Amino acid sequence: MLLIFNKCCVILLDYPLGGSKTAGWSVIIVVMRICLFTLLALVWFPIVSFAQGLDAFGNEFINVQTKLEVRPSYPNPGQVVQITLDDYAGGSFGSAINWFSNGEPIPNTNNQRNISIFAGGLGSETIISAVLTNPDGRVETITHTLRPLYLDIIIEPQTHVPDFYVGRALPSFNSTIVATALLAGIPDRPADLVYTWRVEREVLEGGALRGQNKISFTVPRGRSFVLSLEVADATGAVVARRSLSLPSVDPQLRFYEVNDLYGVSQIPISSSYRLVANSVSILAVPYNLDSQVFNNPDLSVWEVSGTEYQIPGNPYLINLSKTGDTALFDLSFHVRSLSSFLQGAEDSIRVSY
Repeated sequence: MLLIFNKCCVILLDYPLGGSKTAGWSVIIVVMRICLFTLLALVWFPIVSFAQGLDAFGNEFINVQTKLEVRPSYPNPGQVVQITLDDYAGGSFGSAINWFSNGEPIPNTNNQRNISIFAGGLGSETIISAVLTNPDGRVETITHTLRPLYLDIIIEPQTHVPDFYVGRALPSFNSTIVATALLAGIPDRPADLVYTWRVEREVLEGGALRGQNKISFTVPRGRSFVLSLEVADATGAVVARRSLSLPSVDPQLRFYEVNDLYGVSQIPISSSYRLVANSVSILAVPYNLDSQVFNNPDLSVWEVSGTEYQIPGNPYLINLSKTGDTALFDLSFHVRSLSSFLQGAEDSIRVSY
């Protein structure tokens, strides 16, 4: 600043006034105005920049727009929804906060940054508003529209369990699963929606699929995995998301007695079995074995006291008969796919009579 003032004085001394006092004073006034403007520029503008770069606590920030965070992002009808006022930049410091639902005040939420509400009915729209009144009187309104809908994923593991089993078949490594998405509460037809299926982080079929609300995939390695689905409309706007954690189990084998009169016993044979009648049929039942392997196994073999037997017809059923007064032997069965070695099961029991 001093340098500019000295420069102006030099200009004044060198200026030819020519005896005219009016011209001299005019030049002096112009120079003084220039100095005053320069002074204001040097003092005022740094203060404005500095104020714009600090939040209410004196911390530097990048201007991030205030928004509402909603969890879950795509709620079911009647589900509890957590709504948070996200104000990273701190622009609402000291502001009064009022919450509204479709224009009506939400009770007991004034000046709260986190609120909980219930989502509306299927297909309804609820506009949630947070009205911020700053200390200087400025008003800012942030809104979010809730559109509750149902997104269910039907899981159908293509694995074997017996007909009398009251539970559900579970997926096992390298078996096949069929997943079907059911979406309700949206006017779009399922064929017009775009589905993005993921197993862990891998996108199935290489990308989004239009109208493909049903998909099949192979179970990955591990004790559990996550199946995710994202549904978007024709414009690309996401309308629903859902993730499921699914187990992956090892196939297991159980033995059951088959009675000519009563059929298959629903109580599995424990580690030992005593043959009372002259003969008996034993059924080996694999649980959670891939259905294709069950129907067409590469390996299915019985062993009686270490001797292998290939059973014609039903490979899972063996007939045993008494051959003497007393006997004690091990009975085992092994079924497996030779292309997917973990798709298999084996076990044994001790038979006596």
